[in-house]
Amino acid sequence: MADRCPRQNSVIPPVRLPLCLPFLPPRLRLSLPLRSVGSSVGTRSRRKPGGPSPPTEAPGFTFAQPWLTQTEVGFQPDEVKIAALSHDLLVWADLKAPSREHTAPRDHTRLWEQGDVFEIFLQAVGEPGYFEYHLAPNGHILQLAFPQRWDRSGDITPFINPQPRLRSRISLDPSGWRVFAVVPLPEGNTFSTPRHGRWRVSFGRYHYRSDGHAVISGTSPHPVPDFHRPAEWSEFTLSST
Repeated sequence: MADRCPRQNSVIPPVRLPLCLPFLPPRLRLSLPLRSVGSSVGTRSRRKPGGPSPPTEAPGFTFAQPWLTQTEVGFQPDEVKIAALSHDLLVWADLKAPSREHTAPRDHTRLWEQGDVFEIFLQAVGEPGYFEYHLAPNGHILQLAFPQRWDRSGDITPFINPQPRLRSRISLDPSGWRVFAVVPLPEGNTFSTPRHGRWRVSFGRYHYRSDGHAVISGTSPHPVPDFHRPAEWSEFTLSST
């Protein structure tokens, strides 16, 4: 499969989309409850999503299973796109294949063990720490901040990082589910990171088949099914103008 990930050091200019965000009010009003009724941020919907479409120049990332010689049954080469808006990273994911009902009862649990999830990984270049975000089809999220590479063992509680919270819109239909997420670029929170500058990003997906097997895929060229390898993530630069 051809590599659809952006080249290293791709420049992501800011986009101006405020008039295209019908369910996202102006930035000063983004503190609305995340689970408000209707089309508010943080809800899931079975209707057509009301978020903006990605810009035509938005870089695309394609899911793959580079650690396998042949992809698994149930794998989908879905695509993720990104852009920038003010101090936020905008993420669009079109995830084909119907999602099983997610069993997570609340936020900030081990979502990837309880059903399908879409994962976002973000790191400022030059820093050992990084951030991980999980979104489930039922609207629950998990936000983690790791001071250094996680060995994927032990309790995740010390790494839960609930603020600043990402905002998302999830829609479901018989063909699959779609995510539009607004990820705040951290600054002065857990790590001292610049909002404008060089970043690394990667995406992961857990898709559970009807037999209970999790089909894992990602957008980085990992030789093993471990997404916590920042050196292999795609690098991009956010323009400040």
